[in-house]
Amino acid sequence: MRAVKRIRSALLVCIAVVLAALAMQPPVHASEAKADDSPKIVVGTDADPGYPPFEMLKNGKIVGFDVDLVMAIGERAGFTVELRSYPFADLVTPPGVWTSCGMVAAALTPTEDRKQLMDFSDLYFDRAPYGPLAFAFPKGSALREVVNTALQQIKDDGTYRAIFGKWFKPKIVRLKPTSAGRGAIVTIIGSEFGVRSGTSYVEFGATKCVKYVSWSGAKIKCRVPAKAEYGKVKVTVTTAVGASNAKSFKVKR
Repeated sequence: MRAVKRIRSALLVCIAVVLAALAMQPPVHASEAKADDSPKIVVGTDADPGYPPFEMLKNGKIVGFDVDLVMAIGERAGFTVELRSYPFADLVTPPGVWTSCGMVAAALTPTEDRKQLMDFSDLYFDRAPYGPLAFAFPKGSALREVVNTALQQIKDDGTYRAIFGKWFKPKIVRLKPTSAGRGAIVTIIGSEFGVRSGTSYVEFGATKCVKYVSWSGAKIKCRVPAKAEYGKVKVTVTTAVGASNAKSFKVKR
């Protein structure tokens, strides 16, 4: 609790100037807002066309991994988040959005060129193929340390892992073919499989595959296990993040 109070105190100091500017700005696209006296941070992002699964528009609402993460950070640090969508070029070319935003969350890689124009948080994502990602702030913003502290706290308490699992579990879209005999090559098409198999695996029913032809983030080619049960089974992909949805497959005799 004392840690939360320290964060809130620091935030109130750094946000005083920001709020004066924000009060004059009409919202471009607002997201969730708390009905209390929490200080408000306007966070710029690029929801249209977006960069799934980090940020995108769904039924007119800004959603994604970055969105859930920023909301969790705001809740931990004691501030309300308002999301506004801008063209990506405006987010990475100051002064751009800095007259109305206190923070940018748009799957930004903290390159050396960008570091000359803005400050970055600690990395919140560092996994292939997306690369290292961080939140951005105006130069000299005290909000950076507030966010860093809250980010570490949600990593420690398991919140980050839960959000990560929600957006980065493997997903199977289809199988080609949908029926074949033992030993046949089956292509599994989907997303978030990982760039290499590592400790990940495919199962046909309760039987794990042991022979893989190829493995990439969106496609796996493997052979139907020699001991797979005949008839209809469920095919799943399991990675370090969790198990995918299941697709039906018929193992022919």
